Amino acid sequence: MTQLDLAPRIDRLFDWINGLRIPGPTGPFRFSASSRHPTAYASCFALLAHELAGRLPEPDSREAADWCSYLQQLQDPATGLFIDPLMKPGDFPEHGHNWDYVSWQLTFFCAAALDTLGRRPRHSFAFLDAFLKKHRVDAWLSGLNWRNPWLISNPVMFLLGFLLMRASWSSGGNDEVTAHHILDWLDEHQNPDTGYWDLGQGADDLTAMAGAFHFYFFYLYLGRPIHHLESIVDHTLALQHPDGLYHPGGGGGSCHDLDAIDILVKCRGLTRYRAEDMAASLDRSLQALAANQRDSGAFCEAVRPLPRKTIKRRVAETLFLDRLLGRPWPGKQTSHAGWNQMIYNYDEGDMWSAWFRLLAIALIAADDPARVTGAPAWTFRKTPTLGWHMHDPDPTA
Repeated sequence: MTQLDLAPRIDRLFDWINGLRIPGPTGPFRFSASSRHPTAYASCFALLAHELAGRLPEPDSREAADWCSYLQQLQDPATGLFIDPLMKPGDFPEHGHNWDYVSWQLTFFCAAALDTLGRRPRHSFAFLDAFLKKHRVDAWLSGLNWRNPWLISNPVMFLLGFLLMRASWSSGGNDEVTAHHILDWLDEHQNPDTGYWDLGQGADDLTAMAGAFHFYFFYLYLGRPIHHLESIVDHTLALQHPDGLYHPGGGGGSCHDLDAIDILVKCRGLTRYRAEDMAASLDRSLQALAANQRDSGAFCEAVRPLPRKTIKRRVAETLFLDRLLGRPWPGKQTSHAGWNQMIYNYDEGDMWSAWFRLLAIALIAADDPARVTGAPAWTFRKTPTLGWHMHDPDPTA
């Protein structure tokens, strides 16, 4: 096994990250080099990456205080939700990444980012009041569209994270009890053949795996067993492509890759079943992740060929209709959470990938430190949000 030297790679990455910081007291971050405006999302991802690599400002420093002020002023006192001033309900569709989804998502990331600095939101999560009764939680879970577990597992993850964060801030409530109730419900509906969830709706394994990733770490955080481990290992290993990553189009994807890698690393700490296969899979992923890093130092969503143009598109361009209608070929463009303020090229480098691909590397390195040299003392999330990892794995049989 060839060791990967991380020190120069991480230095280059943070040169790129900090190059997207806007000058000023708090210095929020842009999402990518092509982004026009800084966003709260990008700023949270930058802080989480800094935490992971041990590069945060000192907790009692002026810089940390300024960061807290920037994040805390985004919170709505009435609902407890965090809202970027650039976000407008009309920017998002009625379904999928809708307003409820993105407001919960940003709140989840802002609370995590504040926690990196040892702070918490100023106002209570009043929006959680709708989930105080178990029958309401059950009805909400059952009403989700489980045909797309990758998407709808996110709100479940947000809710679990909110409950457990709030439980850690105060005693005497029922938030942890509610979180256990949600995991009980998930236990009842887990597919034993895969270890994933789709409630019999026929989701493909890739989509179901990406959804299941959002649940497993809560089991470990609360000291609960994850059932059907061997099925999880088999089906996750089967999803890896020859390039070492997990996107059927080649070149991987920041979410899919981290999801599968996190699952395998955690399974390696829980079972010796196919341990060597999992180790070899992680070795391949590490080399592919290293190859993803751009000349700029950034990590990107994916490195893959351009999608093919349809006949309709080619005809429209021949007749210049694309220019007339203002609908240029998107090519490699994508967006984070479907928001027009975070449109970027999937091979240019973006703040989400900067954090998530560094996190994937950190997990693989933590699984076997001999894979790398020059690694920092990784700081995984301590509260149950994305980036949490068990610190003392204890393999069983």
